[in-house]
Amino acid sequence: MPDSDLSPAMVHELASLRERLSILTGPQGPEVSPDTVFSVVEKMAERHRAVHEAIVALAVRHLADTGFGGPPVTFSFMMLGSGARREQSVMSDQDHALVYAAGREDPAVDDAYFSRLGSVTSALLRRVGYALCTGNVMAGNPRWRGTEADFKTRLAEYAAYPDWHNIRFLLIPTDAAPITGSERSVSEIRRFGAELVAGSPFIKWKIGDQIQSVRLAVSSLGGIRFEPAGPHKGTFAVKEGLYQPLVNVVRLFALASGVEGPSTEQRIQGLARRGVFEPNLADEVRRALAVALTVRVRHHMALQARGAPADDHVPEAELDEVLRHGVRQALRVARQVQQLAGRRFPRSG
Repeated sequence: MPDSDLSPAMVHELASLRERLSILTGPQGPEVSPDTVFSVVEKMAERHRAVHEAIVALAVRHLADTGFGGPPVTFSFMMLGSGARREQSVMSDQDHALVYAAGREDPAVDDAYFSRLGSVTSALLRRVGYALCTGNVMAGNPRWRGTEADFKTRLAEYAAYPDWHNIRFLLIPTDAAPITGSERSVSEIRRFGAELVAGSPFIKWKIGDQIQSVRLAVSSLGGIRFEPAGPHKGTFAVKEGLYQPLVNVVRLFALASGVEGPSTEQRIQGLARRGVFEPNLADEVRRALAVALTVRVRHHMALQARGAPADDHVPEAELDEVLRHGVRQALRVARQVQQLAGRRFPRSG
């Protein structure tokens, strides 16, 4: 979206929002550790949320200024993925959706407005530093936009034909949190998806089986696996090799057990309260998550400080001995809960 499409005031506001995000890499960087990371990430989540809320407001104003009028019905803009879980680092791509109230007899009229709103919001988020989602999980995509009834219909269809492609779409809204608008519709969509997972032994087995098939970044000797070749040679894949597997397995246990809310840390606490995780195991899983987040946040801070694009491939030199020990322990715990999922969610149901 070129500057000529925006008013000077909006261009100025976008510059201000970019500055607000850049502050995330300030003096708190060296303080990030497994003991402090949850509070640091929470502060980052508040900043990301405020920026997203401001961007949606700018998009609504832009549509009004360019002849599209105001929103025809009430709506909620929701974050998905790490944003909904409040686990975003300093660098993040876009994962969002939009739910709006049922209104006119011709729903296509309302959807035309919200299609435009979703696309403009994505364009403005990109301008302030949020990369487009490579999987197109964004409100401009019709799959991630509609009424509450639309979302429930889609989720039920995914559950009715639960190949892995559809299960992935079913899981995505179970990590959702509102940025603007009402919490009710977002919570209802999240709850409906969770109940579909919890009520299907096959889907739970399929998710558990997929979780166990993920290769953690563990070497043949039980240490950290650093990529032996290729463009990421000598790096530790913190997202694919530790963080995401932990998030996925905790989410499976939480959905199966009726633990509400998208935060992984809160899910761990809920699983401990319900006796699904023994207290010691819950503490170990929480510590493993803290280590994964610490490594990821530190790496992203280092990349942003030198103006490099975001990635999740951590050079060996960025891991001091304390973090190396923490990562090795975290990988052990991740494997333990993966195996627990295999026993808890067998194919027989």
